[in-house]
Amino acid sequence: MADLDESAAFLKESNVPGLINEMLLHLLAKRPDNPVAELRSFLQTVDESKYGAAVKPKESEGAKEGDSKEVADIDELPELDDPAEDLFEIEEEGDLPGAIDKALADGKTKFDISKKGLVELPHNLKNEPRVTALSVEENQIGGLEDIMTMSNLTYLNMSDNPKFKDLPEGFGTSLKNLVKIDAFKCSFVGELSNELSKMENLTYINFYNNGILKPPAGIGKLKNLTELNLSSNKIMALKDDAFTDLQKLRRLALFWNRVIKLPSLAPLTSLRELQLNGNQLPEMPELGVHKFLEEINLSENQMTTLHKSLFDQPNLQAFSAGKNKLTDASILNCWPLLTTIKKIQMPNNLLTCIPECFLDLPHLIVLELNSNQITSIPDDIDRLEKKKEPLNHLFLVDNKIPSLPPAFGNLKGIKRIALKGNPLDMSETTRQAYESLEAIVAAKGKDGKFIDDKRNGPPRKQVSNTPSTLGAGGGLAPAGGGGGGGGLAPGGSPSKREGVPPSNVEAGGVSLKVG
Repeated sequence: MADLDESAAFLKESNVPGLINEMLLHLLAKRPDNPVAELRSFLQTVDESKYGAAVKPKESEGAKEGDSKEVADIDELPELDDPAEDLFEIEEEGDLPGAIDKALADGKTKFDISKKGLVELPHNLKNEPRVTALSVEENQIGGLEDIMTMSNLTYLNMSDNPKFKDLPEGFGTSLKNLVKIDAFKCSFVGELSNELSKMENLTYINFYNNGILKPPAGIGKLKNLTELNLSSNKIMALKDDAFTDLQKLRRLALFWNRVIKLPSLAPLTSLRELQLNGNQLPEMPELGVHKFLEEINLSENQMTTLHKSLFDQPNLQAFSAGKNKLTDASILNCWPLLTTIKKIQMPNNLLTCIPECFLDLPHLIVLELNSNQITSIPDDIDRLEKKKEPLNHLFLVDNKIPSLPPAFGNLKGIKRIALKGNPLDMSETTRQAYESLEAIVAAKGKDGKFIDDKRNGPPRKQVSNTPSTLGAGGGLAPAGGGGGGGGLAPGGSPSKREGVPPSNVEAGGVSLKVG
């Protein structure tokens, strides 16, 4: 509303009827999210001689170059250079120093000497100023003193060296050009050294799988940081100013810690990926408006409700909140605001129905609600078929669904479906819906999957009048079976190298990437 009021005042102030008509037509054609910004851009293209100087927009008072609003006004994040690319791998096992001398003579500056059984750096690499990138992964090196004068170093990978326990004093000031640091699977414990906070050029920090209790006190001041991975540690809380100046941060990974409280995430205006699964959060942390945020993983926490700020994300595509304590009421009903959402995963919660607000989400293609307490399927479930992108993966394993409505057989877009562990009855309506779906999935060929543990499809009609049920072994169980469901963790294993849970759905042993 403020934008509209400002637009109206701006038009009135210009007091040029012909120009007003042009601007109104332009706005009707563009229908921009930010009409003021669009008008200002449009006016820069207007012929000043035609309407006079009044057409040129005035600069807002107090506007400065580098204002923090810049991030919010761009349409996409720029590509980042990776200083770890093109590392020269030393393959010689015998004369390692000789191979290094030859590489230096040939102008090589990026070295990979991983997995060499080293307890210290080779003598001709120690404090060598020409080195710009260095990987010593999977060795037994115990100290960093030998790199302290590598003033041109931009990338350091010291991962999987169990003797690394701390950053030496002066590390942050000596290696001020460092851009990227990998230190996963080392032995850092307690509070991570504040030396990191002195390294203003850092864009990437990965200390996955250590024993860290607290991040560095000043980490929130690293204005160039784009990725922070402190997953699989022992962190319980972060200070209120932990994210203060991290406007460039794109990925925040704190999964598999002991986090019970987080400050507001609103300052993270460039955030694209948020991974908080495997913690002890009693409630969802507050978000701001993150125009680039595509993925949120809150699985395996203690949450009883979602936060309304979830529905302010204009580009969210995947949301996971399995293994929490969410109910029909506490997941809220604002989901239609998430017009870009493609994947929703909420297995192992306390839902008793498929939320009606999910049925018309225009781009929803994966819905996983395994191991809840769902007792019925909506009669108009085929609304999931009649939207812009039809649903193609539906997982309802281990619920309490007794029957299938006729509309269930109208889900023509379904490729993978899982109904295992539901007490489906033998009614004609259920049988017809089941068999219709079975045929739909079969028609998808290798892309289709509808597996019954005992047979392909429900039991056929029997002469006996003995009551029986379908579903004890019917349908397709996601990999890992029944309760766990597939998806971004609860069940995913992170990569050893980077600590990144897989962002896909695992179903029936088949990996499904969405989008």
